[in-house]
Formats: sequence, C-alpha cells, structure tokens
Amino acid sequence: MEKGPGGISIDIELPNPIYKLSKVVSALEKYDKEMNKKIQIPKNYRKDMKLRLLTYQISSGGSTYLESGSVPTKGHIYFWLETFEYMSEKDVKKNFVDSMRKELGKYDDFKEEFPKFETVIRFMSGHRTNLKHPAMLSIKKAY
Repeated sequence: MEKGPGGISIDIELPNPIYKLSKVVSALEKYDKEMNKKIQIPKNYRKDMKLRLLTYQISSGGSTYLESGSVPTKGHIYFWLETFEYMSEKDVKKNFVDSMRKELGKYDDFKEEFPKFETVIRFMSGHRTNLKHPAMLSIKKAY
C-alpha cells in the first residue's frame, strides 16, 4: 500500500510507510465510530446492532531483523468492512473512500500519494433472513 525508498541514512529524509500506515489505522478507527453513529439499522435487526470495520493485519518491514534492518519500502493493512442488506457496493466504496480522503487529506504525507484501497475478495452484501421460513424452522429443530 504505502511505499518508501528503504535504506538507512542520516543525511536524507526517508519517508517511512509505518508512520503513514499508523495514520490510516487512526482514520479507519474514526470511520468505524462515525459510521455506526449515522447508519440506519434495518427493522429486522436489534437496535443496538453495529456494523464493524475490523482491522486485522498491519504489515511493513518484515518480521525479523534481516527482513527489517532498514526503513521499509512498503506496507499494507487488511480490514473487513461490514454492510447491511440495503447497502450497495458502489455506495459503500464511495462513502468509505470519501471519508478516507477527508481524514487523510489533513496530512502532508498524503498530498501527493493517496493510499490504494483494493477489494481482495468479492463484495459480500449484507443479507436478510426470514426467521419464519420453513428452512429456518428445520434448522432450529435440528439444533
């Protein structure tokens, strides 16, 4: 996601992707909290239901000294963004990227290069289950 020149030097400025990733992580946390304040919860859900943005991996520079003995050249973050059934992939992505642009636009680090947000698996929309459907009754009976 984020790239830097790598190396170790005392006489040149080396951008560090780890510092940029930390700002992205903070923006993800803020998005998660703000999204849950604004989101419309469907009628068939509990009113305290929350959608989560789950950040589950941050990586940059390797895991041993030999892999990370200098400023890393790149890094990435994996996260999972949940949706309700009424939310379209296009709208979710637009809302998310707009929010990231607004938040990360505050930093000079992102003026020339905005992070690349990629979908790594297919979009899986939220779903709605009719609890009175005969299949659900069979499942309840089985368990």
